[in-house]
This record gives sequence, C-alpha cells and structure tokens, in this order.
Amino acid sequence: MSPQFCGVRKNNAWSPIPTNYYIYPPGGVLVASAAYDAFAEQYADRVPTDLDSSLTVEGLATRHLLVALGDVKGQDVLDLGCGEGHVARRLAVSGGKVTGLDLSSELLRIARQRSSGIEYVCGDAQDLQSFRDSCFDLVYSNLALMDIPDLVGTYRAVRRVLRPTRRFVFTLVHPCFCAPGGDVLTDEDGRFLARTVARYTEEGFWRSDGVGTVRSTVGAHHRRVSTYVNELLAVGFNLRRLVEPTLPPADYARASAQCYSKIPPVLLVEAVRD
Repeated sequence: MSPQFCGVRKNNAWSPIPTNYYIYPPGGVLVASAAYDAFAEQYADRVPTDLDSSLTVEGLATRHLLVALGDVKGQDVLDLGCGEGHVARRLAVSGGKVTGLDLSSELLRIARQRSSGIEYVCGDAQDLQSFRDSCFDLVYSNLALMDIPDLVGTYRAVRRVLRPTRRFVFTLVHPCFCAPGGDVLTDEDGRFLARTVARYTEEGFWRSDGVGTVRSTVGAHHRRVSTYVNELLAVGFNLRRLVEPTLPPADYARASAQCYSKIPPVLLVEAVRD
C-alpha cells in the first residue's frame, strides 16, 4: 500500500514546507491580540465543542488538565490565557474563586456573556501587572503558552503571583509530535501509518498552511520540550510530573484519532513554586 498524507494531498508526495514557515511578528503581543480579536467569534463558536469532544486534541488536553487540577474549592485560581472562559466556568462551578486573564478583549467580552461570578481581566501573561505578589493558590493554562512570545517572562510572572509551594499546571500541543511541518501519514485506505516530524529543533514563530484553523490564523511559538522544562526550573519551580495523554485503544474511524491513540498530541506539565 502506498502512503499518502491525510489532509492536503499532492500527487501522493510529501507536502512542501510552506514558505511562511517562520514569521517573526513585529510587535509580538499587539499582533497576537489583534489576531485573536479578529478570530474571536469563529474561535468561540468552535472551542466549547472541541474542548468537550472525546476525540480532539483540545478535548484530550482539557480532560487531563481538569484531573490534574483536582479539587479547587475555595482556592484563588488564575486561568492564564482563558479565551472564552470554558475551563474557568468548569472550575467556578466546582467552587474555585477563578480569575480569567487574556490578551483578547473580544474573547473576554464573549467570556463575560457566557458566565457570571468570574472576574475576567484583559492583560499580558508576560508580566501579570494586574495582580499583586503571592495572590493565587493555583495558576493553570490550557493550550495557551504556545501563543506567548516571552516564555521566561511568563514563568517569572506566574511564580511571582503564586503563593509559596503552590502549583502551576499547563498543557501544550505536544512540541515533539505536533511540531511545525509535521503531518499524519496514512495508507491508501486512510488508516494511520505514522506521524511525521520535520523541524523539531528549529524554535520560533510559525503558521500552519491550513485554512481557518487556529494555528493558520494566529500562529504559534514552537519550542523544544527541554526549553519548556529547563526555563521553568531556572526561574524557581520544582517539576512535579509530566503527562503525555493519548486516546484509549479503540477502532477509531478517523486517522487523526488513530494517531492520537498511539502518539501523544498533548503534553501536560505540573510544577510547584519553591
């Protein structure tokens, strides 16, 4: 059986890496804010479905994040990069005193429409200037750190607002297996064969060559796993665990789900402030 790509197919050949593979945006934060503001309605319409799905990267990340967070009743909690507030609403229902922070005023407008009793703040995760030192028991982020240019600044800000010995938990699209330029390789019947990895070692800002997706619209900052972990340790966190969730074994119809049952599309990191 001859291999072919699931998605854009070009004469059964490997798709070329797009010419806009790395684009370092001037203004960084302002570009990200404008991109998410313009994409907010479309993003907010799809996100709840994706986060609740059992077969999507978003759903897998969210389920494992909620398990890792555990009981948050009575805790002061910060949702870093809260978007339209899906996870914040779940934790607020569970008794957490949740504050959601995002750079996009449009996503926060939608978040406020969808919930009450949650404080939403428009601000920059790279400095968290809206918050005093040691004011949260828990900070978490769901699939958002890839959107933030200054990782070290973000880590330092999170450590500052966390109370001593409290946790920072975050999920990422897995940097190893969902790196820029990769794809799902299938056989001629559409069954999963392999996941390709093209340029894992090249860190930087990139956009996918899809149409209408989050990563083709707003892009992301690709980093190695070692960068995420080593910089976390360097600013004063202790690593508690890494989790690489997959879908349970099953006879999935979709090649993407077949892939996610064998290769983890998500990385979860749990750390503790010293």
